[in-house]
Amino acid sequence: MSTWSFENQMNAIQTVATHLSEWMQQTGVQETVMDIDALGERVLFRTRAFYQGRWIDDEVPDLIVREATDARAAMAQLGGGAWTKGHFAMKADDYRLTTDFDYDSAPTLDPPYTLADCATELRLYPRRPETTPDWLHA
Repeated sequence: MSTWSFENQMNAIQTVATHLSEWMQQTGVQETVMDIDALGERVLFRTRAFYQGRWIDDEVPDLIVREATDARAAMAQLGGGAWTKGHFAMKADDYRLTTDFDYDSAPTLDPPYTLADCATELRLYPRRPETTPDWLHA
């Protein structure tokens, strides 16, 4: 895990925002949503793009999804862990990235997470006992 800094966190999010807005402008996409569940080295993502009056699944380019997933490491804090659920959204009316991160809820993975996934998570993103949710203690 790299050393956390506000600057690293903001740079990671700004990279996602810049590339997502550029892609939307180039393609005419009016709205995008990315939901990412992660634990240890496992990631499950769902993306949607609103284009020409309809929602299209899995349309956001892999590079942008990877950058959003990489933001997890940039946002991890020693003793506080990393988020397990991330939500990223952008609309063409202002190209402003909105985000929501959950550090405490169990991720939804397919297949479901295992004890080994929990151990990997805690090795990669250590948490103090008071910041470790019950499901992750298992």
